[in-house]
Amino acid sequence: MLHAAYHRHYNVFCNPLLWFLHHQIWNPSHTPNIDADVEDVWERGHVIVNQAFADEVVAETGWATGRPPVIIVRDGHASCLRVQVSGSA
Repeated sequence: MLHAAYHRHYNVFCNPLLWFLHHQIWNPSHTPNIDADVEDVWERGHVIVNQAFADEVVAETGWATGRPPVIIVRDGHASCLRVQVSGSA
């Protein structure tokens, strides 16, 4: 399941849409079409992959032991990570 979610996250959502939006280089004559398909890859791809990263961050950093670490997330592909880590801890 995670392999399919990663494909939706990276190849369907992040590369063709999110990257251009984050870098503000979307061609105005080809504005993004945010439709049910985009919502689907958000829910069944982007959110799932970010949750998997969040779970690993919590497990690897000792957050669950009560010592919240400083975590710096730079990548736009991990846009949900901060909220998900906070919710998982």
